[in-house]
Amino acid sequence: IKTICKNSNYTYEVIDEDKEVYPIDTKNLAKALSLPLEPRDYQYLAASVGLTRKRSVLISPTASGKSLIIYMMIRHLLNTGKKRGLLIVPTINLVTQMYSDFKQYSVHNGWNVESHCQKIYGGESKIPDSDLVISTWQSIFDMPKKYFAQFDFIIGDEAHTFKAKSLTSIMTKLINCDVRIGTTGTLDDSKVNKLVLEGLFGPVFKVISTKQLIERKQLANLSIKCIVLKYPETVCKAVKGFTYQDEMHFLTQNAERNKFIVDLALNLKGNSLVLFTYVEKHGKLLYEWIEQNCKGRK
Repeated sequence: IKTICKNSNYTYEVIDEDKEVYPIDTKNLAKALSLPLEPRDYQYLAASVGLTRKRSVLISPTASGKSLIIYMMIRHLLNTGKKRGLLIVPTINLVTQMYSDFKQYSVHNGWNVESHCQKIYGGESKIPDSDLVISTWQSIFDMPKKYFAQFDFIIGDEAHTFKAKSLTSIMTKLINCDVRIGTTGTLDDSKVNKLVLEGLFGPVFKVISTKQLIERKQLANLSIKCIVLKYPETVCKAVKGFTYQDEMHFLTQNAERNKFIVDLALNLKGNSLVLFTYVEKHGKLLYEWIEQNCKGRK
């Protein structure tokens, strides 16, 4: 209403304004679920916003505990009359991770994840026979409308990574779903336009930012250092006409470059993670060099 007034140059007066209220008491919900860990304030808020609005996109960054937020919402929905829900994720790894997280959250409350949750991916049966189906969107997007009619709520995790056409196909076939909640860490590199996401799930609600989590000491601080390696001019001239594949081969097999990476990894304190793209021609090579030069380190 305020936006319409401002856009139309109307004057308005707000009488007795209060903060937006989210009446679903997720603190009592968490107690009833006997969770093995105390949810943080923003997790209580996010779950309450999702359950109260029924349609929303919750933005909460990596490592903010989205799976716990999702678990609380799902348990509330199943406890208050919803018969069958769909949790869609972008990868098989996330299917198994969600299933495993839900087991951990249910350890004190007797909720049998094996009987209440069903994983769908790859060659698994697509016929729902549990209260909650956890599936990759790729596994079910081409199923008929009749298939989706049996779900009465949906939660889409990492919704920004879904292909717009497939997500739209799923969401428009969910004819009995009045609860539609998307969760994501960011919309910056979204494969789906923000307006499409809001149209399919509902308005965006920013739960908390990475910066806030770092300031609250709930995430480790970051220090990013970029190292640019420069090559002799003769080498630059020699590789100028290379194809992409030839250039990648040159980079992964360059002895001086690999020695620099190995020395850097071995001279850093604490635990180091070395990431690579090509397993056979680069990853294994780096591993062997590091193993030969690690001087007794694990």
